[in-house]
Formats: sequence, C-alpha cells, structure tokens
Amino acid sequence: MCLGRVTPVNGALFIVTNAADSGEGSLRDAIHLANNDLSTPHTIQFNIGGGGPQTITLLGPLENVLRPVSIDGTTQPGYAGMPLITVDGGGLVPEGLHVSANSCTVKGLQLFRFAADGIKVEGLAGGHFQANVIRNNGANGIWLKDTVDNVVGGATVSDGNQIIFNTHNGVLVTGPTSIGNTISHNSMDSNGGLGINLQPNGELPDTVTPNDSLDTDIGPNNVQNWPAFQEIHFIGGNTIINGYLSSTPSRTFRIELFHTPFANPKGYGEGRTYAGSATVTTDGTGFSTFSISVPGNFPYEWFAGTATDLTTGDTSEFGPTFQAHPGSFEFSSFTYAVGEADVFTTITVNRTIGAYGAAGVNWATSVPAVNGAHPGTVCGFDGAMWVRYMSALGTLSFADGETSKTFVINVCDDPVWETTDESVTLTLSGPTGDAVLTPGRDVASLFIIDDDVPFSVSDAADVPLDCPLGETKFVTFTVSIPSAVSHPVSVTYETADGRPGDATSPIWGMATAPGNYTAIAPTVLTFAPGETSHTVTVIANCGSVPDGRIFTFHLVLSSPVGATILKGDGRGDLSNLRVYITGTARLIRCNWHSSAGAVYRVEYTPDFGANRNWTPLPGAEMIQGNGQDISVFDQNMVGQTQRFYRLVVLQ
Repeated sequence: MCLGRVTPVNGALFIVTNAADSGEGSLRDAIHLANNDLSTPHTIQFNIGGGGPQTITLLGPLENVLRPVSIDGTTQPGYAGMPLITVDGGGLVPEGLHVSANSCTVKGLQLFRFAADGIKVEGLAGGHFQANVIRNNGANGIWLKDTVDNVVGGATVSDGNQIIFNTHNGVLVTGPTSIGNTISHNSMDSNGGLGINLQPNGELPDTVTPNDSLDTDIGPNNVQNWPAFQEIHFIGGNTIINGYLSSTPSRTFRIELFHTPFANPKGYGEGRTYAGSATVTTDGTGFSTFSISVPGNFPYEWFAGTATDLTTGDTSEFGPTFQAHPGSFEFSSFTYAVGEADVFTTITVNRTIGAYGAAGVNWATSVPAVNGAHPGTVCGFDGAMWVRYMSALGTLSFADGETSKTFVINVCDDPVWETTDESVTLTLSGPTGDAVLTPGRDVASLFIIDDDVPFSVSDAADVPLDCPLGETKFVTFTVSIPSAVSHPVSVTYETADGRPGDATSPIWGMATAPGNYTAIAPTVLTFAPGETSHTVTVIANCGSVPDGRIFTFHLVLSSPVGATILKGDGRGDLSNLRVYITGTARLIRCNWHSSAGAVYRVEYTPDFGANRNWTPLPGAEMIQGNGQDISVFDQNMVGQTQRFYRLVVLQ
C-alpha cells in the first residue's frame, strides 16, 4: 500500500488516505473503485493524516453507492466514539451519500451541510447506518425511499446516530414498499420537521401521522402506531414513565424512551438522549400498558417514545411529548367568596403542567389597599374595628404526583352592614422542588360577603286600594335594599291575613284569603348584583268587602340569605269607601254606608289631575257614623263645571 493512493487489499478493502475532493486516495475514488469491483462485499476504511479529525470538503456529488460496501469512519486512527471524518457538502452538494445497493453500512462519519439529505437510501434493502453525526442538512438527515429492512442506529446506544439541525426531518421514510425499517437508539433533536416522519402518499411534508384503530393502515413502515405517555413520577431516585400502546393485536413491541430539553414545536417528540426501553405484548384489542424506570431525576425534560414491531421491524414516528415538570403552582380561581357567617372557607392550590417529584409552596394573607378586610387573631371588636378574618400563613407540601392541596381561612361575623364587600389578598411564594409559580395566578382575592344588608317591604296601605264590591284589582308591594351589593342576596315572601291590631276604627276589618285576596305561598325573591328593588303584586278579590269598610292583609318577609330584614311586614288595605253622587247642578247629594262609631269627612276637588288639592266640604267636616247610609249635600256647585269627591275616615 502506498500513501496518497486508494489501494485494494485482498480485492475488497479500500483505504482513504487523504481529504481531497477527488483523485487517488480520496473518498470519491474509493467509492468509484468499489462500484467497479465485482468482488463484494467491499470495505472502505480511513487513515488520513496519521489520524485525528479530518474534513473532506466536496466540490460536487459523490457517485451513488452501487455495490454492497461498508464505509467505516471508525477506522480513522484515534476514533473513540465520535466521528473523526467529516464529509462537508458546503451547502451546495445535494446529498452526502446516495446508497442504491443492498447490505451497505455507513458508520462513524459526520455528514454535514448538504443541500438536501445527509444520506439517501433508495430502492434496495438491508442497510445499516450507525454511529454517524448527520447535521445541518437542507432537507432530511436520512431519507429511506422505497427501501426495506434497513437499520438506522442499532441494538445499543453506541450504535445510534446523532441526527440534528436538519431543515426537515431527522429520518424520512416514504413509499408504500418502505417497510421493516428499524430506527433505534438514535439521538435526534432540533430538526425542523419531525424526528421520524413516516410519510404516506398524499400526506403533507413534516406532518404527524395519527394513530389508527388496530394499526391496519398501510404505507411507510406500515405506518406503525406510536406510544403515548400518561404519567411521569420521580420515586426513589428513579424516573417512572407510564404509558400505553394501541396497535396490532397480539403482537410484541419494543417501546424506546427518549428525553430532550426542548419540545418539538409540533408537539410530537424527538429524542436527544436515549433513556430506556420496555418490551410489551398487546392484547386481543391491540392495547398494552407499559412502565419504564430510568435512573435519575429529569425536571423540565421532555419525554417521547417510539414503538418497534419486533415481528416486522417497523419503527413508528415519535409519539406526543410529555414533560417531566415539577409543576407550576396557582390558585384554582382568581377570586373566592365566603359569607361572614360561614366561619371559614377552603382555598385550593393546584399544581399544573406536571407533578414530577416532591415540591412545596408558601401561602399567606394580606390586606389590600382598597376595601381591605380588617385582620386579627380573635373575632370581635378589637377596640378599633370589627375583626373580619384571621390573618394566617403556611406551607403546602406536595408529594410526587399530587396535583391539588387546600388551606383554610377563618372569617368573622359582625353586626355592621358594609356597603361594599371587603376583601383579603391571598399570595403564593417560595416554590420548592424546582417547581415554579404560574404568572398572574399566584395572587387571588377572597371577598367576605356581608350578610347584614337590610331588606324592607313597603306598606301598600299608604294608598288604600279602592276596592268596590265585585271588582278585581291589584295591590303592589315593593321589596328593597338600600343600595346595590356585589353578590346575590335573597329573601322569602308570602301573604298573611289581616290581624286584630291593624286598626281600631270600626270601619276596619281583617282580609282573608281566598275571599278578599289571592294568597301567595312562600316564594324566594333573589336580587342579582346591582339590583335594589323588586315589586310583588297581590290580586285583590273585592267580592266580600262591604260598603264603607277597609280590610287589611300583609306581605311578610322571612329567611334572608346574605342579608338581614329591617322591615319585614308590609300592610295592604282594600277599601270600599265609595261615595255615591246624585242630584242636579244646583244640589249635589253624597251618599255612603257608614259604620257605627266611625267618624268621616267628605272632601272635594275641582281638578283630579296630578296637582289636585282636596278641600273639606262645608257642613261635612266631621260626621259621626251610625251603621246606616248617610247623605250630605253640596249646595255650592252653581257656576262650577266639575267637582270630585272622596270620603276620609277620621276615626
């Protein structure tokens, strides 16, 4: 063998002795000679410059590899696990190696900066591509096109390729005949598309292929279904990853697990670091669970996995990424509310994103600058103000896998009506175990809802309802609170018959349902935030109110919620004090039925509009009732166009 020349040894060994683009001793010449030597399989080894790192910068494409050959960069003197031979395409050469022969091996090379693919394998079978670094190429790291039974990587981590920073996919598999391609133990991340892309005809580039039921679809690698993860825990110094595979029934698979610091933007993984594997067999429905234990702690790492059918050799795409995140602490709500009479309330803190390992967080109460509730250590009046809640702080400790904890805030009732609900500020701080706080969710407000807002019901008796015999009319009550509140409050109302103490005059009587009015059963009336009043209407059945009488009934409030009752009884009056008018323009006669012992006055007004004024009728200022009909006369209508009369009960 002479240095500077590619020399065949035993008819099948070629040694690359220089880093030139071409000529004797170059890689280009070695591939050319191997393609033209019928004695196969061939081996291409390296001994450039006595050993150490060497870069072969290509000025144009290499010949396609047309015969079985092993291109073995691990033979460069000084090789210790990482490639020493770099083949640089300079961004212009389309492909690093285009393999079109059976049973070829490429190992221990760095294939760098090619305009398209680092390695393209097309049309044949049985290739092995191991221990290479394939990076920064303009398309894919490796493209397996219409080829079968290739191995990318191998049985151990040392066999795996590092496939990174390629514009599209780490490994692209296309063509309906591309099956049985095993992709194992490789390190892939930071590629622009997917780590592994099984691309059926018609699928858009760099697109995740979804799983299908029973894995019956066909295409590259039989479009093998990928595995999915469900839980990640850190227990006893080990990371435990639990997941499942849904694929071909009653088949055995190897699940490979990888982790990387960054999630693929598509949400489906790549894998910088091989972490472990598990062998599973699916049941008759194609389903199997798995659990993989990996030594060490991996907070914030993103895990993803592949599934390889051990019968066919088909490897899937990477499944969805799942992060080993210690968690992000946050309140379950931005605001909480508690009634001041509720004694305490429970606040929930959630651990989101992940629950990997043990972690903790501190909590505390404080007084906000506006409408802050007064804190204390004992309920009651502290000499300055009423204490509204017990100030407190504490720490919540989460075990591995725990996602929710609670703490309690004690509140105090007071007798004072606060027109605005007061609040307490709740804060989280000091997360431990590599957990973090969720921005904007580490502060919440607790509103202490005042239950002293007073309900009142009006007296409909302020304007007695004229209720002539046989007519039906309506009595309206108003239920109100003095000002709007920020929370719903409610009260129950119902009607009640008249009472003996409603009035002492003989004309008064007690209305009863259903004869004089239609009763209302207990009904809840709710005030929404901002509302201050509601009306309640009662139907008056005037059929049994005699002439000259006034019957009373009541609207009664009870059972307030979030409030109190200031005036809970409103009285309604049904009046049949009708004055019957007869006579002529010269002499008007006013008739009514009186009650014995009652005292009356007749009043008149010439205008029944909004500005009417009532004047006592001369001679009818005070008339004693006798239980009979009474008549009085108005002799002053001469010259008047109209007068209106009313009867007033003085006693």
